[in-house]
Amino acid sequence: MTWVTKNKQEIVRGLSYSFVITNKKTNQMIGAIGLHINSEHNRAEAGYWIAVPHWNKGVATEALIRIMEFGFTIIGLNKIYATHLIHNPSSGRVMVKAGMKKEGKLMGHYRKGEEYIDVIQYAMTASMYSKLKKKKNRTS
Repeated sequence: MTWVTKNKQEIVRGLSYSFVITNKKTNQMIGAIGLHINSEHNRAEAGYWIAVPHWNKGVATEALIRIMEFGFTIIGLNKIYATHLIHNPSSGRVMVKAGMKKEGKLMGHYRKGEEYIDVIQYAMTASMYSKLKKKKNRTS
């Protein structure tokens, strides 16, 4: 089963949402972002990747902000969280710039070959999102 087919099936079932990130000038695909839904707990894990030539340009932060808006306002989620590998703090800075708060370190959370890798988890709740939006509206 291809990634596209699997994602389409998960979208239909309400299990995930995936979006292509494009360059605003060329409309070329430069990355992807998605939400993997846990409906029992009304939360989702956000995941994203950006092609290397587009790193450090604010693309991931903008995409994360937009997918959180989608998750909270369209889907009605209570929480969106994301993790980054311990050796990739740049991804953590994306989460902070998007307004997420650090929740903690998850030890041995992922397995890569024979190695277990720690990750740092960040999150935002619907109430945090609402307060952030109100604050931005007052300063605009």
